[in-house]
Amino acid sequence: MKRPTPIPPRQTPPAPDEDDFAGDEPDEAPARGRLGSILPFGRSKHADVGDEDDGAEPTESKDPDAEKVGLRRLGWRRKRAERAEVRRFTARSRRRRIIWLSSVGAVVLLAIGTIGAAYSPLFAVEKIEVVGASALDVAAVEASLEGQKGRPLPLIDRDEIRAALTSFPLVETFSIEPHPPHELIVRVEERTPVAVIATDAGFTTVDAAGVALDTAEAQPEGVPIAEVEDGPHSDVFA
Repeated sequence: MKRPTPIPPRQTPPAPDEDDFAGDEPDEAPARGRLGSILPFGRSKHADVGDEDDGAEPTESKDPDAEKVGLRRLGWRRKRAERAEVRRFTARSRRRRIIWLSSVGAVVLLAIGTIGAAYSPLFAVEKIEVVGASALDVAAVEASLEGQKGRPLPLIDRDEIRAALTSFPLVETFSIEPHPPHELIVRVEERTPVAVIATDAGFTTVDAAGVALDTAEAQPEGVPIAEVEDGPHSDVFA
């Protein structure tokens, strides 16, 4: 049997020389920190407080005003989102409504502009022409209608024209025809003489209705004399 080898003697490490540590300063802080982390009695009060603060959950301070502001902002955002959805789903109907309102507005503006222009001096009467007169004095008739000049065509007074033409017995009926922008045509129809009645003043020409048209000293040519005792307004004359 082989004998085991003997255990070598324990060798002690050589002691360090003092010259090796002459230029170095001992760093006590890391060693103290290592010792403090290992030994329970080596921890300082400040370290304990720091450790407790790191491990504990921070308490949140709740501000009621901040919560109200946050809820209000959420409400505003929700309302904006709802309005955006409503606008998105009603875009077509709003487009149709805008087109319809624009068309109606254009028609209304056109009507207002037309009416305003018609009643403005842009369409005032500047010329009056009498048509259909043969026995009448046209210049005299036009002079009697001078009061209508300067008025807008829609404001022509028919009653004033009728009153002016009553001074001319030959006028039986009349009509007015506005010709924009500045002309007014008065179309008249004269009475037709049918007979002559002898009176103290002379010979009076009358129409079928017995209206006296003219009185002259001599008998008009081509018109017969009617001898009626009760005058032209009697049943016998009719």
